[in-house]
Amino acid sequence: MDLPRWPHLLVTGEDVTPEQANDILLRTAPDHLWARDWRAVQAVAEVFGVPCGPARVDDAGFLAVLADLDHLPLEFLTNERILSTHPIGPHGWCDWNGAIGCDFHAIGPDPSLAALTAETDAIAAAWPFLHLDLQLCTASPDGTYLPLAHWSLRGGRAAMAEPEGLLTEPYGPWRPGHYEDDVPYVAMGVTVDRLAEALAQVRARP
Repeated sequence: MDLPRWPHLLVTGEDVTPEQANDILLRTAPDHLWARDWRAVQAVAEVFGVPCGPARVDDAGFLAVLADLDHLPLEFLTNERILSTHPIGPHGWCDWNGAIGCDFHAIGPDPSLAALTAETDAIAAAWPFLHLDLQLCTASPDGTYLPLAHWSLRGGRAAMAEPEGLLTEPYGPWRPGHYEDDVPYVAMGVTVDRLAEALAQVRARP
């Protein structure tokens, strides 16, 4: 199957604990520090201990931090809950409060079924407690949405299945996400203190 250039992601699943969310969100974050508001980039870089100047961040230093966290090399199924470059702000299929799910999230460009299957396999293996369904859909000419592909993650394994209707009704691209109270900048989806706590937790895991 040839997927459209920017298919949309639908996810439903059982919520996880905030501590489990900490691990998921740090290890599925994009592998770069960037946002429209450079003050947000500097605030996050400081938490990670990565040098950051007035217009440039130490990318190699950030990648080294991610490597120490056992970061997953995802391209399409990342969670942008720390920083986001997107106009809708922080978004993804896992939230800081442990909620699992999303009803509109364009991924791309040009994902393939093979790449997405590899990423669902990696996510399932990393967090065997995840119990979720993930689906791609696209808009038809009449404005309705059609399911394209479906994966189920259970007990550390991911399996692809034929979609039987939409997992959930796509809401639209401008639905606001959940934000923690007192986030300092719009581009951030988490407070500095909570991010520091999450980082300390993940670094301390066995």
